[in-house]
Parts: sequence; structure tokens; C-alpha cells
Amino acid sequence: MPNASARPEQSPKPDYNGQWFRGALASDRWMGDNDPEFSKVKTTCIADVSRAANAIAEISRIVHNSLNEQSSSGAEPLGAPAHEALLDGIEIIGRYLGELGNQMRETAKMFVDDDEDRG
Repeated sequence: MPNASARPEQSPKPDYNGQWFRGALASDRWMGDNDPEFSKVKTTCIADVSRAANAIAEISRIVHNSLNEQSSSGAEPLGAPAHEALLDGIEIIGRYLGELGNQMRETAKMFVDDDEDRG
């Protein structure tokens, strides 16, 4: 094989500083350009996020255990209606977290606006 050691042509290195790139792999699509890096949020919101994360982890564990129940203990897994109800619960938690994120963003914006008014 005469061309076995030939290297394929490499594409040119992308311009990571180009406007089109703009941190495509590392940008946070949920933050706006005017959002501050640090902000104040209600402590209750942080607690709600923590509880929601725990609920998602527990629901995930229940579904996972149910799906593997037959191979591990021979018992019947939960039925489709139970799985659907658990997944509906995750969907509701996801919607709540979206609303909570909006509340936290509004609170943070309120503090930023207040700081700008004072400064």
C-alpha cells in the first residue's frame, strides 16, 4: 500500500475568538448578556431547589429499582401506570424548577436594579 502512511488532510484550526464561535461549547444559554455573575436569591429558593433535587433522585431510584426488580429478586416490577405517574412527578418538579428559576432571576434583577439606582 503506497499511501498507507499518508495522513488525511486536516481541516484548519477553528477561530475560537471569532464572533460565530463566542464560547459555543462553554456558554450558558440560560443566562442573558446583562445577567450578573453573582446575585442575591431567597434562601427559601435554595432550599426548594435542594428538595426538588432530592425528589428527582428518589423518583429515579424507585424507577431504576423497579425496572431491575425481576432480575435482582424475581419480583414483578411496578406496572406501566406507576412508572408513568412517577415520570409525571418528575415533569411537575421540572416545571416547578423552571418557575423557581424565573423567580430567582427576578429577585436578582431587583437587587441589580436597586444597586444601579443607588450608584
